[in-house]
Amino acid sequence: MSDPATTQTAGQAAGQGAVQTTGEPRLRKDAQRSRQLVLEAAKSLFAARGVEVGFDEIARRAGVGVGTVYRRFPCREALVEALFAEKLLRVKQTAATALEIPDPWQALVWFCESCISEQQCDRGLTQVLASGGVDTDSLGDLREQIGAAVDDVVRRAQDAGVVRSDLAYGDLAVTLHVLSRMSVEGSEVWRRYLALFLDSIRTRSGQDELPGPAPTFSMIEEIARRL
Repeated sequence: MSDPATTQTAGQAAGQGAVQTTGEPRLRKDAQRSRQLVLEAAKSLFAARGVEVGFDEIARRAGVGVGTVYRRFPCREALVEALFAEKLLRVKQTAATALEIPDPWQALVWFCESCISEQQCDRGLTQVLASGGVDTDSLGDLREQIGAAVDDVVRRAQDAGVVRSDLAYGDLAVTLHVLSRMSVEGSEVWRRYLALFLDSIRTRSGQDELPGPAPTFSMIEEIARRL
């Protein structure tokens, strides 16, 4: 016959083990939920105001403590990368899709319109694309890939003879960044200035050569910070 005390102790231990076993998944589920709340809050705030929004404000919007934000994302870079890596991949895919459009000029026009439209409602994306905000190695690699893909779109139009030969990726990047920041509620005024830009880069006889070299990546970053 077993000792009642021993049996009781074993039962208590088993009960405690059961609580721990069922508690761990619950904690993981709660952690996942709080992470998602933080991401949704940051996504909304970054889109409206940029990536400089403080963690305390993100916590208030998410309905969690600021410590929870730091537990899920110990630094701003981690949060920015979690939110924007997929968005940069979409921009890269947009450039790849443009290359599938048979007409090189229409491909360039479509890419410009699509890229600006995406950024018009997302200030954070505009910053990250130009590296005017928080940066990471991973996002930097994606930006370089986007640059190469967009360069292919531009060169195809140049090879077709429809875009001036001295247009460079940096020229397009700066212009799209400026137009993406040209946001007016209830208006798409940026389309007017995109049309002016597109008209200026079409090949015409007797065009003067553009003065100076095209902006480098570092120059694009500085321009973005100053705007």
